[in-house]
Amino acid sequence: MLGAPPDEGLVVDLGDWFEERKAEVRANFDRHFGGHKDDLFTGRHFEHYSAIGNPNRFEPSDLRVIEALSVGLPKEVAAQLFIEKVDYFGELLADIPANIDIWDVPRSVMEDGGRAAELHTRLRENLDGVDWVKGGQAAGVEASASCSHPR
Repeated sequence: MLGAPPDEGLVVDLGDWFEERKAEVRANFDRHFGGHKDDLFTGRHFEHYSAIGNPNRFEPSDLRVIEALSVGLPKEVAAQLFIEKVDYFGELLADIPANIDIWDVPRSVMEDGGRAAELHTRLRENLDGVDWVKGGQAAGVEASASCSHPR
């Protein structure tokens, strides 16, 4: 295990968890990546859409990336993100390494005070309706969805 969580009751062996649920996990993977007609899993398109735009600035093609995560973007927020404040947000985005796996990004970029955390805060504080996803429901637009592309 990667260290004990604050509540010892939360310790779970992930290998056992996946083994016990392998049929369900397999079915969900198949549904997510298979693109069956009636399935609403759109996240499988995330990587394809994220490869379209410039990784150092927010562009209208990023709207598709955000929507692939089943998160909406109000028109006024889109205008601020892609037109009116594009440089304001882009200056931080350009400082976040692109085209590398998230686990290879230096921790200093991701932790509090890092450029990614700063961008996340800037998005939440400057775009009306941008907030965290709570309980599986979007409370406005998720800032991390906006941050996630094009990384």
